[in-house]
Amino acid sequence: ELNDPRKMAVATEQINNQTVGDGDTVEQCTLQAELFGGDDMPEQLQSLGPMRRTLFIDELPMPKRPDFGPIDKDREVYLQQLPATIVKEDQLRAWAERFGPVDEMFMRKDDLTGAFTSSAYVRFSSHDAAAACIEANSTSESETMASWSEAERAAQRSQSVYRSDLMLAFAEPNGRVLRSVLVRCKVSELWMQGEAVKLRDPRAPK
Repeated sequence: ELNDPRKMAVATEQINNQTVGDGDTVEQCTLQAELFGGDDMPEQLQSLGPMRRTLFIDELPMPKRPDFGPIDKDREVYLQQLPATIVKEDQLRAWAERFGPVDEMFMRKDDLTGAFTSSAYVRFSSHDAAAACIEANSTSESETMASWSEAERAAQRSQSVYRSDLMLAFAEPNGRVLRSVLVRCKVSELWMQGEAVKLRDPRAPK
């Protein structure tokens, strides 16, 4: 039960089919959520209207991504399925610094609840430290999965390993996603943000 019953439908959508647990400290399972009381409490079925969602490029399936190895300027790692014991930045930093000094971190949080989603970006001080993290967390035995950050490569634009500007493939120079992409995604508004894109449109999210 939530203080604002109107949020029940949104919370149900967010929780349903979410996988939780690390399989070690906490048994891994998939949550199933269903809204009850809709007939007796019609306010639960009221929509809050359009909700802003945040998607990161590394969360998107990329079956046609070119299989290129990293270059020396790649220092950022995308982490998934981090241990359930990591819920704060200092805990993540302590975990990551086993592989080398860390420059920056970003812990991915749920748009609705603000809870940590067990995925994060870590930018190491050196390419070698990032490579060590990936090597240690990319085998079938490892619980945490690490990969080279596509977000960092997108920010590198034409200087990335792909030698092409990923931003221009999806968005206008002001960050607004191309109309053709909006149509295919069936959404009315979509923005691309990042280190390489400074949004100047007043309609853009802050």
